[in-house]
Amino acid sequence: MQFDISSPGILKGRTQIPGDLKITLSVLAFGMLSSEEVTITNVSPSPDVEGFLDFLKSNGAVVDNSRDNIKLRGKAWHDTVVINAAVPDSIIHCVVASAAFTSNNVKIEDGAGNRSFIVKPLLDLLKSVGLTVDNIAKDGKDIFVRGAFFSPPDIVKVGSLWAFETVIAAAFALRKPVVIAYPLQLISQSLNLLTLLGCKITHSEDGNNRDNELSRRLARAGGGKSRNIRKFEWTEKHNYDIIKIPGDATIASAVCGTAALLQGSDVTVEGVVWEQGRRGFFEALRRMKINIEWKPDNDSHSFDSADIRVRWSKSEGINLSSEQALTMPSELLVLGSVAAFASGKTVIFDDGGNTGMRRDSFKVLARGLEILGAHVGDFTEGIILHGVQELKGDSVDSDGKSDVALALAVAGLAAWGTTTISGFRVNDYPLDEFLRIINNLSIAKQ
Repeated sequence: MQFDISSPGILKGRTQIPGDLKITLSVLAFGMLSSEEVTITNVSPSPDVEGFLDFLKSNGAVVDNSRDNIKLRGKAWHDTVVINAAVPDSIIHCVVASAAFTSNNVKIEDGAGNRSFIVKPLLDLLKSVGLTVDNIAKDGKDIFVRGAFFSPPDIVKVGSLWAFETVIAAAFALRKPVVIAYPLQLISQSLNLLTLLGCKITHSEDGNNRDNELSRRLARAGGGKSRNIRKFEWTEKHNYDIIKIPGDATIASAVCGTAALLQGSDVTVEGVVWEQGRRGFFEALRRMKINIEWKPDNDSHSFDSADIRVRWSKSEGINLSSEQALTMPSELLVLGSVAAFASGKTVIFDDGGNTGMRRDSFKVLARGLEILGAHVGDFTEGIILHGVQELKGDSVDSDGKSDVALALAVAGLAAWGTTTISGFRVNDYPLDEFLRIINNLSIAKQ
């Protein structure tokens, strides 16, 4: 599996992109837990969505999947839930958390094998809300969860979107109220989704305004994240029955990153997800002195979105903290490719969003960029890139990782000559969508 890629020349024009994959999966996962039908429009075309829908249907969901939208009526998890490869890595935490406390038996296939890097920290987190070692059993590479009882502390403290969604999914499945202390800047998209599905979010008596202000002051003094403390309770009525998915942040990042690197380019991407915890890539481009502007559309009936315009410009290296890295869950590797062309040094700190999911991808990307001529250093907490004026096409390997293949494609489009990327097919998602958009924007093809 490999494909060749080379510069498309100048990119010009406006484009729309398909729905965001992460938000699509989150809406489906929480829609499964709802008692009402939900209609979802502008759904991501990723095969992960189709596979996840098949999984939900096999567990009792009623799905009407038309060309323009998906109608989903969820169903409570039954006696035995088998979580297999059809459940994507990016949403498995919601499924495990919601099923662990509501079904009699949960089987996580390969949970002690290839998926242990996700499942182990997930089970550790669930122990803070009631799971015990007696509820967990291992059979070869599979893990079983049985007889768990949801008993969260007065306030559950979380530091990432991943952890927040895990706790909320467990509480939502049981219709139990829960009080959570969370960093607001990372979870705005989940707050919007919960509001759309009828969740009541209020100040908690266990975490009053005074405690919130004290938390913020202590966090600022210690250089950490300030947390909001809120109580989440469930109603049986959606606030809105139709949920529109905004444009995919990862594909938009790759398009904007490519436009920023190709001299003479001027591209506008319409309707990109603009939630506070998902726009970190574009804010980082601005810090790198790249010519970028955006026009937000804060829709109270859906997720926030924005039209983003990027024009070619010279860029400068930046330091990116681990907290800033969490605001670009799938886009951080694309930023690495853009930084390879920036003058000076770019330092990216990344803790992997609690699961360490990106560490292997970082290493594969670093090897690929070095082959193309970039100067990359790897350290325990992230990577360091010393920018160069030009990369030269060569043969690189994505190791079968879609995020790495996309980032290497961005570098290859801006490199001199032809770059051969192996380990991935050109017609696999999201490369197919990304390259289709690039082809449409190329003035050489217009």
